[in-house]
Amino acid sequence: ITSRNNTMTEFEIIKEEIDAIEQKYLRSVMDIISDHNTENKTKTDYKRRQIYELLQNADDCYSMEFPQIAVRMELRDNLLIIQNTGVPFSARGILSLMHTDASSKHEGTIGCKGLGFRSVLNWANRITVYTNEFYVDFSEERAVHNLERYKQQSHAYGSEELDRLRRTAILTAAEVYNGKDGIAEWLSPGFSTAIVLDCDDAHLDEIRNQLINLKFEELLFLQHVNTIEIITSEVTRKIESIKENEICIIQESDSISQWRVWSRQGELTQENGETKKYELIIAYNDNVTEREAIRENGVLYSYFKDHM
Repeated sequence: ITSRNNTMTEFEIIKEEIDAIEQKYLRSVMDIISDHNTENKTKTDYKRRQIYELLQNADDCYSMEFPQIAVRMELRDNLLIIQNTGVPFSARGILSLMHTDASSKHEGTIGCKGLGFRSVLNWANRITVYTNEFYVDFSEERAVHNLERYKQQSHAYGSEELDRLRRTAILTAAEVYNGKDGIAEWLSPGFSTAIVLDCDDAHLDEIRNQLINLKFEELLFLQHVNTIEIITSEVTRKIESIKENEICIIQESDSISQWRVWSRQGELTQENGETKKYELIIAYNDNVTEREAIRENGVLYSYFKDHM
């Protein structure tokens, strides 16, 4: 991001970056190939964790002004719509999606925004991020079209290697809009960000199952999300948590579960001498019957945050 950012709008920052990526791709075929391969590898690494990765991204939208986060996840035909309160998606956040290892997350957040987010590419051929100020659309169709255009316009060495690809990286195939008309349809009052995934038919059962079977114990390790609404054609769920000191109470309908949660923070020194911060959280259920049920099911809820 340039030093002019303090005088540029969010829309202008994103538009400038889209143009910069286009110029980079016209200069270097190797960048097209590298970004494509990195995106494909990363989305595979996070497969089957899509819902939890989306919840983690929402959890990281906290601030002093927004210490608690509400999330609504709705499966509407082929569309998975995730809305959350808190700090809205910024231009910097969008840029971190477009560039691997360019995380915009601040200290105290769970993971690497952009890496886990790429897991939804296993489901969706189009992703749109809405805020009250702008919305950005990433699509596989545009990525295919862009590759053909780069093949025709690029004179760089190795352009014939593009024939091995079907498209560019999807999260670099972006368009940004600042019109208010398209935002209200997807961003409900009270929410700051909406992510709309246009999902392939082949993955709808998996998405539905992840939503229906989401374990409310997973709220234990979301430090700021205290409400999750899940809406599908089959079920409507509302999971709420209350955290105070070492106690976490989680409720869904008539089911209430109480846990004791301990955390430890510290630093680890790596072989190269560099130190990395970590946080370890352990959750213990107060109810003997519930503990035995968890043990019989062979489930371990674990959380180990690091910056490695």
